[in-house]
Parts: sequence; structure tokens; C-alpha cells
Amino acid sequence: MIKKGNAAGNIFPSGARLQLRLIHLFLLRNARRKEGIRMNMDTRLWLCAVGSGIVSLLGGWDMWLTALLILLAIDMISEIIRSLLVRTGRKKAKSSRSKLLLRGAIKKIYILCLVAMGALLDQIVFEGDTLVRNTVAGYYIATEGLHILEHISACGVPLPKLLYSVLHALRKDHDDDHSSPPRAL
Repeated sequence: MIKKGNAAGNIFPSGARLQLRLIHLFLLRNARRKEGIRMNMDTRLWLCAVGSGIVSLLGGWDMWLTALLILLAIDMISEIIRSLLVRTGRKKAKSSRSKLLLRGAIKKIYILCLVAMGALLDQIVFEGDTLVRNTVAGYYIATEGLHILEHISACGVPLPKLLYSVLHALRKDHDDDHSSPPRAL
């Protein structure tokens, strides 16, 4: 249990300490149950600390991060369903599907790295405001939403045009036309 004077409790901001404490209490409550996964209490505490640290690095848990994580998961699931339902002209081997899924998972990790970078830039440049982080998160929320719509429409499901227009508008609002992506060396 983390006490107020403990050094481990002071490495997180106050909101993350509260979150860490709540997760710790949840795990203690579930530890008393007979069923479920049994873990050492130290392992649980380290998992809580790592989870709280990641959330803190991503700029805190809010609706932007919730929406982004949900859309990232739905995009992965819809890609799997699309690869199973839609047959292309050539047959794909299972190994190429797994390579595509691995590549997609790595892209999702990079997206989260960009959100973390935006949160860090907010801390440095805007002193705690979430302008850059929310812009990055909003751009990828719109992008992932458009990917999901592409996957669903490829399976033959009709889609309302309102979804496309809202996601395109959100992506356009968060897209910076003045900067160009870095070129590969």
C-alpha cells in the first residue's frame, strides 16, 4: 500500500496518485475472490504504477483519450473482420494477415506515441493546456473513424453520408495544412 510519505507515491501527479490508489483498492477487493487470475500483490502494484504512468504520459484520462482508444480497438477488430469476410482476387496466406495485423498494431502504438509527444509539448510550450494533445488526438480520432467506415463499407454495409461528413470535417479541423510530413532518408 502506498502511503503519502512514500517515495513511490510522489513520482506521480496528484491525479495519477489518486488513480493508482483506486486501482490498488479495486485489485485488493478482487484478490479476496476465489476465482480469477491470482497475482502477487507486488505484481499488481507494479501494473498499477505502470498503467498510471502511461496514462499520465498520455496527458491524463479524458474523453479524447477514451474515444481514441475505443476507435483504435474498433479499427483493429473491423480490419480482422474485413480480412475474414472480404476476399480479394488473390488468396492471402494466414502469415500475410498476421503481418498486416502486426503492422497495424505497431501503427497504433506510434499513434499513442504521438499523443504522448503532444502532451509533453503542451507541458513545455503551453504550460499545461491540452491544445497540441487534443489536436493530435482529434486528427487520429477522425482518421480511425474513416478507416472503420471504409472497413464496414467494404463488407457491404450501407453507411449514412452524415458520418463521412462529420469525420471529414473533424479531420480537416485538426489537420495542419502548413506543415508537410517528414521525408524518409
